[in-house]
Amino acid sequence: MGMGCENTCNDKLPDRRRCLLLLAAEGVPGHICAHSERVAEVALRLARPLMGVAGETLDIKLVEAGALLHDISKFFTIQNGGNHCTIGGARARELGLCAIVPIIERHVDLGEWDPQGPVTEVELINYADKRVCHTEVVTLAERFDDLLHRYGKTQHARTRITGNWDVIKKLEEKIMGRIPVVNRF
Repeated sequence: MGMGCENTCNDKLPDRRRCLLLLAAEGVPGHICAHSERVAEVALRLARPLMGVAGETLDIKLVEAGALLHDISKFFTIQNGGNHCTIGGARARELGLCAIVPIIERHVDLGEWDPQGPVTEVELINYADKRVCHTEVVTLAERFDDLLHRYGKTQHARTRITGNWDVIKKLEEKIMGRIPVVNRF
């Protein structure tokens, strides 16, 4: 699946250029890279006012790298099957990018989170990904309609997608409730 395996975690996060090189080395096609770049743009646009006005503590380098690499194994799993979040998390671990692993593993299904606590990088990227359809920033309703259309082929898949709706709406309230109106989408 690409580059050689490193078994140790690296505290140094890759910059934008290195993330794009990693995606290319993994064979991620341009349309998935473009989606990831837009998710990074949205996440960074939200992170800045969260950190400034709202006083949240976020690692801006982790936000950017996590957003750029969140779909690192998407194309691999399209071709070979499997869960792109699980396989992508394992690949990030192999590459020594342990700080990014939870972001990749939880960008579809947020799992446990604290609606009242600080906004985390995992939450921010999960939400940013839900606001980007291909490369277009859309509403949550538009994105969920797209997800149901593209991935809701079985009742199980539709149930999983619609089950995420309430969580993501609450996550949106948490994030947007802390950002001044002028900085919102």
